[in-house]
Amino acid sequence: MKVAKEMRCNSETPVVEKFIKFLRNFGIALKARVMSAQRTPQLAINFAQNAENNGFEVSIAPTDKSTHLSGVLAAVALPLVIGHPKNPLPLLVSFPLYLLQKHLNY
Repeated sequence: MKVAKEMRCNSETPVVEKFIKFLRNFGIALKARVMSAQRTPQLAINFAQNAENNGFEVSIAPTDKSTHLSGVLAAVALPLVIGHPKNPLPLLVSFPLYLLQKHLNY
């Protein structure tokens, strides 16, 4: 499985690096990138339109006080967009459950 992780700015990199290490334990490839629905809308749209062709099955986008980026990604093309708060620790619990569900084809 190949997962995309969107960041609003480079300052999120230390937290995302921990998340990348966590997902690697499950054999999941994760590619992180900085994009914004407001500052770089065309980048977000282009990414979403080409995500499936580039092998991405899931996108994980920040959704703290607004859901602009995750909304753009979901509206354009991605099959599954998971929003997460600034602190992604709850996601570390829920994502493996999603993988188990996908694996068991429920």
